[in-house]
Amino acid sequence: MFCPKCGNQIPDDSQFCQICGASLGETIVAQPTPPAAPPTKAWGKRPVIPILALVVGLVALVALLIICGVGGFFAYRRLQQPADRILVLEGWGADRAVYSVDLTGEDREKLADVEGTGMAPFYWIQEEGERRFGRAGAYGSGVEGANAYVSPDKKNLILAVQQEDGWYLLSSDIRGETRASLVEAVDYILAIISGKARKLVVTVRVEDETSLYLLDFGGESQVTLAAQVDNAFGFISPDGRRVIYSVEQEGEQDLYLADDAGETIAELARGVSNAWGLFSADGRRVIYQVDMGETSILYTADVNGKDEVEIARGQISQWIISPEGRRVLYEVRKGTEYNLYIIDVDGKNQVELVRGVSEVAGGFIPDTQKVIYLVTRGGKNSLYLVDPNGENQIELFRGADGGDGWSLPGGKHIVYTVKRAGNWSLYLTDINGKEKVSLAEGVEGVQILAMPSANKIIYSIQEGGEAKLHLFNAGEKDSVELDSGADSFDAAYLTPDGKRIIYAASYGPQNKAVYSVNVDGSKRKLFIDNASILTATFAR
Repeated sequence: MFCPKCGNQIPDDSQFCQICGASLGETIVAQPTPPAAPPTKAWGKRPVIPILALVVGLVALVALLIICGVGGFFAYRRLQQPADRILVLEGWGADRAVYSVDLTGEDREKLADVEGTGMAPFYWIQEEGERRFGRAGAYGSGVEGANAYVSPDKKNLILAVQQEDGWYLLSSDIRGETRASLVEAVDYILAIISGKARKLVVTVRVEDETSLYLLDFGGESQVTLAAQVDNAFGFISPDGRRVIYSVEQEGEQDLYLADDAGETIAELARGVSNAWGLFSADGRRVIYQVDMGETSILYTADVNGKDEVEIARGQISQWIISPEGRRVLYEVRKGTEYNLYIIDVDGKNQVELVRGVSEVAGGFIPDTQKVIYLVTRGGKNSLYLVDPNGENQIELFRGADGGDGWSLPGGKHIVYTVKRAGNWSLYLTDINGKEKVSLAEGVEGVQILAMPSANKIIYSIQEGGEAKLHLFNAGEKDSVELDSGADSFDAAYLTPDGKRIIYAASYGPQNKAVYSVNVDGSKRKLFIDNASILTATFAR
């Protein structure tokens, strides 16, 4: 099977993705990998992007990313104040739509119809206030036919929906009252978003041609980075002033660093087999990988492409930047084995953390300077915590059939799963590996749905052929069972007052609903029938 979130192949019996954590909230062992080439067109011929034909006469008027199609443009004005809203996909088959709903379920605003069942990948750039992710970006594949992103200031919504004639990308306030159409009727969309800068880099494909654009949330500013190439994708800096992007033509890739006007600042690679890069979380450095045959070189430079330093060379498989932007954790494959290293961004102070294992995946725990990594030896998994200098190693588990770990916001607690003899267990421990608490033992499956605060975990377990939803408060001995009897629970959010949880439950292929329940498990009620949750945002 393949992870719906990162696309990596994972064991068929996985309850979560061992690479990215799937939709399990604060995964700390993954770095976004470069997006794959857009898939082959899966439906009939699409119209060309209208704005390419109209841009000369209309760009000053509409300033859309790609298109202005008939009926697709809405007046765009300054967005309203944040509000408590749940975004849901309601309905079945071709009769589906995305709604913005308040916490009573009564104030509903229809945002867009949904007719397709594909996936539109989104990346969003890690920014101040989001460092608990421990990585330079986060990734979401949405649900069938739709995907949504809410900006950190909780005022902006970027929504992708698949309709009969292709994918549409819309910008809106969180209530859906002001809208701008950014992209219309294309075969493929990949959006790289910087909420703080209110900008996004969008890859689109129409038939066999790919183009790359930089635009703002309102569609008022459009910059073409690449047009009518085989493939292109890029990442934007947290402040929105720089873009690093790769362009592929006839099997070769070039890598560029540009400003927000699309002017090239530096050509970082030309005519290589693969090249891509990211900005550090503080926006001061760019880290990029260049592949030439079987050899990969990892570089770091400043945001003007200067002060370039080679920090690693070999068969580099994955890498991740520390939240403060000072270190890089990377994996190198040697034959059939992997080594894990950590190094400063200036190429100094390299430390080897792991050598000669079958698989390894690591990440940083924000606010603690700790590293967590999962290794596989002889088909068995072990999970460790260690200081960046390789000292003070703590073993969380050893010799398991499966497992992984995540940090709660604030980085003071670790929650981790362990699989032994076909059954799963879930544990919570502090950052020093002490004060271990068992949340579930020997169940058929476990999934972390949300970690809304430094001491709360919302999770589901599979037991006796049914799913059970639980809430656990760190420091308390027992968890609270919120609901049971579903096939699965797919998303969960704690309301701002901390009193209720809104969650999605599935009872079969065409039997889904959204519910709310008190944190003590009382007063459960139906919120929206025939619906699944895209995302949620709260004003505080």
